[in-house]
Amino acid sequence: MEKHIVPDLTYSQTQYEAVLRRYVTPATRWLDLGCGRHLLSPWRQQEERELIGLARSVVGIDLDFESLLDNDSITDRCQSSVVDLPFASESFSLVTANMVVEHLDDPAVMLRELHRQGMTVVIVTHDAGVARYAERRISFQDGRLTSDLVGQVSLTHAAQPADLVRGVVPG
Repeated sequence: MEKHIVPDLTYSQTQYEAVLRRYVTPATRWLDLGCGRHLLSPWRQQEERELIGLARSVVGIDLDFESLLDNDSITDRCQSSVVDLPFASESFSLVTANMVVEHLDDPAVMLRELHRQGMTVVIVTHDAGVARYAERRISFQDGRLTSDLVGQVSLTHAAQPADLVRGVVPG
């Protein structure tokens, strides 16, 4: 019904899944920050399993132990903070954070840690301040794509080089 009422309406999680399909390949070493119980919406379990099956490896990290126990899609799970990752540099080629950064006291700390890791990062967030770190920013308002910007990274909030985040999808 909503496709008839608002034909160009796009749910941010649908766009997030589409972005993941572009980045996840058989060579992908994927880390999902704040993996919780699911990578995608619960009603997208089959698609979540397909995406995970495409990657070379997937590791989920979350502080909430109960959520990690309930996550039956990701085999390798780690209870840890996302601001002090317990992995060697360049362990992953892709890092995702879906609705996680807005829960952090200082997202810049996490972004510096991800910069240390040196990988492609896809973040879904409502925090426009975090999006300023991105080389590419895809923005939605009221479920509609409003911009897809490449470049023009702001250093006003960054203490480190501007390539802290290579791909952000604000939700």
